[in-house]
Amino acid sequence: MAQFFRSQRGRPKLGHEGYIYQCQRETEHEILWRCEAREKKEKCPAKAKSMGNIVTILKAHNHPPDYANVEKEILKRNIIDNAAAQGLSTTSDLTGIISSLPNTLASKMPTLDCMKRAIRRRQNVAAQSNRSTAPTFEGLLPTSTGTDYYSSISENATATAGSMDIFINSQNQLFDAK
Repeated sequence: MAQFFRSQRGRPKLGHEGYIYQCQRETEHEILWRCEAREKKEKCPAKAKSMGNIVTILKAHNHPPDYANVEKEILKRNIIDNAAAQGLSTTSDLTGIISSLPNTLASKMPTLDCMKRAIRRRQNVAAQSNRSTAPTFEGLLPTSTGTDYYSSISENATATAGSMDIFINSQNQLFDAK
């Protein structure tokens, strides 16, 4: 069964029959995948294609499947995403979650410090995306003529009927192109 999830950096991944695939290319109708072990020592040439939930293997793998690894990756992403969304990052929170897992999965999970670090990173990314990206200026900016930026704009706007060019010189000072 095909299981779609996202990597730590938000890229699409596919877990299928004990193998993990990374998205190679996405078209309008299908997604082409390649084995995650392609960059590892196995240099696996396997490729797959998916249309919806239907996965077709295009090239075979040169290594055995690891079903526990697929489950671990999906579970790890879910734990990190949910913990970051709920604000959980303490050792006791994560210990409780990981201790409830079967031993085969719990032994493959990253250390608590790694999980806490990943959760903090995810929380920081979410916090940064919520911040306004518009720059804010405190006070008035001086221009090369000594007037403040706002009065310079209003003077030039009336003189040139709305068109003006303002540049920043090497000393980070605003000046008119005139």
